[in-house]
Amino acid sequence: MTNTNLKMSEDVEWEGLKIYKTFDYDKFKLMKGNRTVKNFQVNKLKASYKKGQIPVPLIVNQLYEIIDGQHRLEAIRQLKLPVPYTIIERLGIKEVQRLNTQHKNWVTNDYLECYVERGLQVYIKYNAQIHEKFNFDHVTKIALVKNRAILRGQGVQEQINIFKDGKFEATNKEFDHAIDVGIKIEAVERYFTGLELTRKQREGLWNAVRKLADYPSYNHSVMMDQLEKEGIRIPRLISRFKKLTTNEFLIILEDVYNNNRKGKPATFYHQLKQRLFKRDSI
Repeated sequence: MTNTNLKMSEDVEWEGLKIYKTFDYDKFKLMKGNRTVKNFQVNKLKASYKKGQIPVPLIVNQLYEIIDGQHRLEAIRQLKLPVPYTIIERLGIKEVQRLNTQHKNWVTNDYLECYVERGLQVYIKYNAQIHEKFNFDHVTKIALVKNRAILRGQGVQEQINIFKDGKFEATNKEFDHAIDVGIKIEAVERYFTGLELTRKQREGLWNAVRKLADYPSYNHSVMMDQLEKEGIRIPRLISRFKKLTTNEFLIILEDVYNNNRKGKPATFYHQLKQRLFKRDSI
């Protein structure tokens, strides 16, 4: 038990923590789910060690799984230097994540790779069906799976936190819907390339297509035919608006969908269109 009466300046043993030294590199094991060893990081450490090894110990658990220091171990192994290490029992992948976050933040992709390697089925499916299929960032991909607005707000951030914590859940129906909407977004967005949209404006376009995908009378084949014929008008349609929000993209897409097309006009966002957009020859 720690003595609370000790002065803060005193040097004391930390609960029996000891540092050992070995040349037996093979006794150590990489923790399943930890980040992949990066060669550039190993080379950077090797360059430092060649100037003189500072004996910063590896942290391992009782199974000699590395909690902190896998890059140090590889650099030391290649240089045939002694390995300093300390053993702290009952540490696992959560402590690995916490320690790595203290040194360099894990990004969402690091968590994904971790849980895929550890065999979590929903992450394996997300990786194969969503992450590897679409070029969106994880905020957008997770928003699509959960059918949330593609915005960096509290709702999606909550899902990101759940994702990083290894507790993300999604049904087959949610995955199928996300794939369908993602394909439609990519197909429509091709007609807006070269327009130098900001990230926020692109999110507005993605959200507009996401809303259209669930609109009862929306026909995606008709939209693609109309974009092929009417796409040349898009820059001039866009010039009517300053912010290019989700609603304004709905107005633009509605106009493209209806222009020079036979049959009853679709009214995806007719009230807003009547208020903000006067139909004329464009």
